[in-house]
Amino acid sequence: MNVLAGLVTAVQRDHQVFRAATRSLMATWRDPHAERFEREVLAALDQDSASTLDALREAESELARAEQALRGAGESLLR
Repeated sequence: MNVLAGLVTAVQRDHQVFRAATRSLMATWRDPHAERFEREVLAALDQDSASTLDALREAESELARAEQALRGAGESLLR
């Protein structure tokens, strides 16, 4: 589970870095459509990151359930 927690942290950190880089890049782009494009790029980035984080958190939950089931099975065998 530590690996999944590390992945969640990495995705969150990368998301913040990519958002900041996108905003910085778009601030230097002098185009009338830049603001709309920036909103679209940031919205897509937010959606992709949220989907990835949801999938990682679901995997964490499934792993925790499997771990609990294995513990239960192990305890039954010891009785």
